[in-house]
Amino acid sequence: MLKSVLENYEDLLKLFTQHKPSELRRVTAINFDLLKELTEFLSKFAEATKMFDAENTPALHLVIPKMKMLEKHCEPNRDDFPSMKSVKKTASSFISSKFKPHILHKVAVFLNPKQKSMRVLSKEDQDLVLSYVNEKIDSLSRSSFEVKVKEEPGTPPSKKARYDIDEFDDIVEVSDKQYEVQAYQNQIVTNSDPSKILAF
Repeated sequence: MLKSVLENYEDLLKLFTQHKPSELRRVTAINFDLLKELTEFLSKFAEATKMFDAENTPALHLVIPKMKMLEKHCEPNRDDFPSMKSVKKTASSFISSKFKPHILHKVAVFLNPKQKSMRVLSKEDQDLVLSYVNEKIDSLSRSSFEVKVKEEPGTPPSKKARYDIDEFDDIVEVSDKQYEVQAYQNQIVTNSDPSKILAF
């Protein structure tokens, strides 16, 4: 709505001047520069919302980087209107209180080849992600095979039969797992479009 008012400001002036001069002050009272600044500020949030709502484009890996950009966007500038500084402060507090990234958001950053160094994450979160990924690799290499036994009518359900086949699994040493993750991190990536992560 603010963007619409901004884009049609001159037309609104003409409209009120010609048809409702008694209410012209409602338009002239608008601080055009402040309106422009506020609209530009909110446009970044609109872009983020559109990005996160995309149905056909992966967005999980973009959540943390985009939120970090919004946090930086909320930092006040020396030339801001006093009211804009207040708006930015409120927006920053809202982001801090509401945005609690899940471990999968952090792992998604790591799995994005363009951000696998995880510079957007703290050292603590980087270590957490690497530990989580190595743990998942380990669990995949030591899985169990489950078969559910068919029940006869009228008989109480039995427990699932478990067939442990760990002894036949490939042995993955810790150093091998670390090498696999390290090799991924050292891989050179040339695709620069973050929206085409599935193209890597």
